[in-house]
Amino acid sequence: MAQLPAGEWQADGSYVHAFHLRGGDVVVRYRAVGVEALSATPAEGWAVAVEQPGGPLVVNFRDGAGRLSRLEATWNGGPTARVVEK
Repeated sequence: MAQLPAGEWQADGSYVHAFHLRGGDVVVRYRAVGVEALSATPAEGWAVAVEQPGGPLVVNFRDGAGRLSRLEATWNGGPTARVVEK
């Protein structure tokens, strides 16, 4: 996972970053105690599923043709993310 180059630090110490994937848009709030999706909006023709399996935040966008657009976000000494486009 890579450190994020841009976003906004908030007064409460959290970090908010907007991601624009092929399958849709996600706004994420990072904190040392956890990561949460503030919003996840699919692009036209795509569906979204937000998962948090006890660690990283995972947002999957899928279209009818089976394409995947995924964001994996976690706090690892700072805000980090991985984007997968298949």
